[in-house]
Amino acid sequence: MKIISIIFFILFSSSIYAQGGMGKMPREDVVMLSQMVRDSLSDEMFGHITNLKRYALAGDLDSAAAEIACRDTGKVVKWSHAASLSNHEEAERVEEIVEKIKKMFTDYPDMHQEYFAVFKSKNTESGQMLHYQINLIKGNKKKMVSFHYYPIGDKILFGDAN
Repeated sequence: MKIISIIFFILFSSSIYAQGGMGKMPREDVVMLSQMVRDSLSDEMFGHITNLKRYALAGDLDSAAAEIACRDTGKVVKWSHAASLSNHEEAERVEEIVEKIKKMFTDYPDMHQEYFAVFKSKNTESGQMLHYQINLIKGNKKKMVSFHYYPIGDKILFGDAN
């Protein structure tokens, strides 16, 4: 009976400090949101990822450009606007991203939502970066990919994915 009590005590006492992988210190880089707001943003962002996938697989650069963020090249480089195909550098960025996303979803056609959070970021005026981890799946193979979107004005635009 003492052994069971000791094992229970060890397991219980270690779970008191568990904070979802964040350790004992609170994270300063996470934007705390209500569950309703977080779930709503998560759904909206997943819709943007799905749209970008659809545009990439169809080779629809015009629609994809409206979903992709670009940076101003001033003194402080920040994500600031949606890509424009009339700008040569931005058009190249759109083509690169569309090819990358197309390859990603051709190699791994199915996806499963894993983790969503909003982090503080100095790269936008809003000061936020939306981070979504998704498992890309092909049969029994999985590949975890992080998508980063940025709130710019009233839009949520794709920044990058690894």
